[in-house]
Formats: sequence, C-alpha cells, structure tokens
Amino acid sequence: MTASYFEEHHKVGSNKGLPFLLNHPVKNPNSRLLLQLVYTKQFVQLAGFGIGGSIDVTWPVLRESQNTALDLPNTASAVAIDIGGDGIHPWQKVGVGNRLAVAARNIAYGEDIIHSGPVYNDITIHGNEAILTFDFIGNELIARAGDPEGALEIADELTGFTICGSDQIFIPAQATISGNTVIVSSPSVTEPVAVRYGWNGLPSANLYNKVDIFTKTGEPFIEALPASPFRTDTFTIEEYTEDIPD
Repeated sequence: MTASYFEEHHKVGSNKGLPFLLNHPVKNPNSRLLLQLVYTKQFVQLAGFGIGGSIDVTWPVLRESQNTALDLPNTASAVAIDIGGDGIHPWQKVGVGNRLAVAARNIAYGEDIIHSGPVYNDITIHGNEAILTFDFIGNELIARAGDPEGALEIADELTGFTICGSDQIFIPAQATISGNTVIVSSPSVTEPVAVRYGWNGLPSANLYNKVDIFTKTGEPFIEALPASPFRTDTFTIEEYTEDIPD
C-alpha cells in the first residue's frame, strides 16, 4: 500500500506538520507499527513559489522540515522546486506524478532504480573553496537547462548556490561540477564556512543527476531528477507566521 501527501502551505509557519503526520497515521501504537511496515509514504516537497519577503525564509525552512520525514522507514519525496512559480501549487502535474511514480517503483515495488535527485551528504573546506559530496548521484551530476518535462538539455553554468564566511552573510557563489562533487566559491569569501542551495521560495537552481529510467515497455521515462534544496549550516533561522499566501 502506498500513501502520497501534498504538504499544505498553511503550515508554512510550522516545522512539525509532515513528519508528525507520516509518523502518526493512527493513534493506536500497535496499529501504527503495522502501518509503518506495510505502507510506503511519499510526499511532494513544496514547489517553487516566490513573492519575496518572508516566503524566501519560510519556504526553505519548511522544505527542510519536510525532508526530515525521509528518516522514517519506507518514505520518499518528489522535489518540485523546478515545476512551480506562477501559483502556490505546481502546474506541471505530469512531472510531479512521474517523480512520485519513480519513488513508488523503488520503495514500494523494490525496483533497483535511482528514485531521488542528488541529496547533500558532506562539506569539506579547502582554502577558499567548499567541496560538497552527494548521495543519489546516478550516472553523473549535471546542470540542467530548459523545460524539466522536456528533452534533457545541459546548461552552461550551475546555479542556485550561496556561500558565507564567519559573518554568516550568504552571497551568490560560483559552482562547478567536478566528478561526483560540486565545488563552491566566491572571490568575496576567502574563508568559507557554509553553503546553501536553492534557499529561497522560487530558486533558480539547476543541479540534477542523470539517470536512465524506462517504462515497463522500454521507453525512456525520466532522464534527470532535481537536487533538493539544502544548507550545510545549522544557523538559527527566525520562523515567520505572518504574510502567509492564500
């Protein structure tokens, strides 16, 4: 059995909604254990949406909170930062559905496929560069261009990264793919401390993995999956509860 969830945006002031929901499907502890064993759970991460101001703070924080649900057994997500923008719900429903289908094929049916985009693993500081490693690399890391539901195109540059020093002030950064790592730097930050990726409401972020996922009849299904927004720091971020979109 598979259950899919679409996080409600009115919970944007909270960081407890989705992980609590997935971990507490019923009140009876014995029944809850049974459901954890037989259910697979999938959710759609908040899509790209941006009006500036508090949204650029609250949206990344809630996405980060959503990702904590991935620590639960039999759980997967569909990243949607690249298929929103005009409204609070993603308009490219096919893309969301395909990503959920790929996740189900892996966690529910045991198919040996990469079901997630790149997931941040670790950071190493080397001089003025931050070197990031990832899980779920697939065939390779790529910078994608064009329509995420269209044919795969490779972008000229990797976007979406910011970097900071000890002042904790994040500024746009240069990022390049080097094998299975991403190297992030800025001429303005000589001693980097932390990196963030896709850390606003509507990120211009294009890190993907290249994968070969086919339909049961052998036709190409998905060629690339997007990386989830992340941060390498644990700095305190103020939670906003006002100016929530309708």
